[in-house]
Amino acid sequence: MKNNNLFARIFVVMALLFAGAAMAGPYDFIFMQRNAADNGNTQRVIATPATTGFFTFNADTKLGGYTTLGTGLQINSGVLSATLVPGPKGDSGTPGLNGTNGTDGAPGAVGAKGDTGNTGATGQPGAKGDKGDKGDTGATGQTGQAGAQGPAGTPAPTTLRLRAQTNAAGVYTWTFATPFPVGTVPVVGVSVEDATTASFNHSVSNVTNTGFTVTLRKTTAVTLLGISVLGVDTNPQAFVHLTAIAP
Repeated sequence: MKNNNLFARIFVVMALLFAGAAMAGPYDFIFMQRNAADNGNTQRVIATPATTGFFTFNADTKLGGYTTLGTGLQINSGVLSATLVPGPKGDSGTPGLNGTNGTDGAPGAVGAKGDTGNTGATGQPGAKGDKGDKGDTGATGQTGQAGAQGPAGTPAPTTLRLRAQTNAAGVYTWTFATPFPVGTVPVVGVSVEDATTASFNHSVSNVTNTGFTVTLRKTTAVTLLGISVLGVDTNPQAFVHLTAIAP
């Protein structure tokens, strides 16, 4: 009975020592083994057996492997026991020490060039450069051809006439459509067109070569204390006939 328990504990400890290896294929184990020259590590792969087993070390080949269970042995919840006389559950083994880190692998190949990034925002305008030196004076250009003769000018007026109506204050300013030559002061004439019996007086002002202003005053007969007198009408608007003649 004591031999069975000792046997079970040995196999459980060995199983725990190899439990941290990485998988190589479906359910296979990989672990690192120090080489014979003791100057590097060698990766070992142990293929998974078809039946339940545990890791063992072969003293002749110096390699690890699986040892499957024979008749009358089984593993219940990680404990190896005989089928006919199950032994008590053994104590958990002490975890093994961490293995030595392997040497650094060679640098990987340079990655492919990434896509071109988006165009950045437009930069601020640069400062204005200094003014350059004055260039040499160019050669004198050739004399251009004489220009074509322009159209004949509009002849200066000699006599202008106009019929127009003054405003409610009796004022009308006539601006000549074609002015007289500069410095010419035309002789102007004014006559009033009105169907009433009222009398009109007029005055002329601001006579220049470009126009003049006429102002009318209208008088009508009114009776005051039986005496007929002339009064100033408040609405001297009327048509006027205007003339302007070059002196």
